[in-house]
Order: sequence, then structure tokens, then C-alpha cells
Amino acid sequence: MDADELLKRYKRGERGFNSTELSAAKLMNAKLSFIDLSFANLSGADLRGTDLFGADLRGANLVKAQLGGANLIRANLRGAKLQGADLRGAQLRETNLIGVSRDEQTRFPDGFSLS
Repeated sequence: MDADELLKRYKRGERGFNSTELSAAKLMNAKLSFIDLSFANLSGADLRGTDLFGADLRGANLVKAQLGGANLIRANLRGAKLQGADLRGAQLRETNLIGVSRDEQTRFPDGFSLS
């Protein structure tokens, strides 16, 4: 599925996109609150400024994804792969980050700590 198809289906009211292939998708500034992208492949995706409030991203592949400025408040990223992801400026209040995998290239907002 490409980004345009996802946005069309979301606009029609669909929210379930678990296990969807969206690597390198361009979804900047999209409004995708409460979307289910659990176990989706979003590696290399551009999600800068995207509204993912309450989104289900459990187990998602977000390796090298751009999430700067994204709204991830109340999102569930449990077990997501965040190696090399850039989350600088993302809103992470009440975000479930239990069991995420990351590496030295993963970037979180200034002052943010997973501990």
C-alpha cells in the first residue's frame, strides 16, 4: 500500500492497517489519530509533524523513520523497532515505550529519558 491509498482509506473512516507495508512512505503532517499500524513496516518513513495521537504502533518497524515533531501522545509503541529513528521534537506524553528497541543513532526529544 502506498501513502496516498492509506490516506484515502483513513479519510473514509478505516483505522485498521496492522501489518501494512509502508516503508519509505511520505506521510508528513498527516492527521492519523487512533490509527492501528501495529506490526506495520514504516522503516524509513517520513512522519514528521504527523498527528498519531492514540495510535497503535505496537511492534511496528520504525527503523530510520523520521518522527520529528510528531504527536505521539497516548500512542502505543510497545515493542516497536526504533533503531536510527529521529523523534526529536516529538510529543511523547503518556506514550507506551515499553520494550522498544533502539540504538546509539536513535534520537529522542531534548531532556527525554526512557528510564
